[in-house]
Amino acid sequence: MIKRNEVWIKAAAQLKETTDKIAYLKQVKDEQSKILQELSEFRDSSGGGYEFKEINRIGTIQYKNIPELKDLDLSAYRAEDSSFWKLNFKKQFKEIV
Repeated sequence: MIKRNEVWIKAAAQLKETTDKIAYLKQVKDEQSKILQELSEFRDSSGGGYEFKEINRIGTIQYKNIPELKDLDLSAYRAEDSSFWKLNFKKQFKEIV
């Protein structure tokens, strides 16, 4: 469904702008973290009330790689379904208002 409603288009543009800002800020955060890792000599460090630690998480189990589970129905063990909305920007539709 193509929307020509100005309110919808404005809301979509704001969501895209926010998403772009988040991506940019994630990049900045990653760069700052790398700098602090180097300054910390890749060890847990603290100073000025800040604490910078490496947190290690154990990897997730890849159930699809376990041959014994291949023919088993694991649906009884699944968590509740979830969903989310995602906005994509298609330049070729920009002129449609």
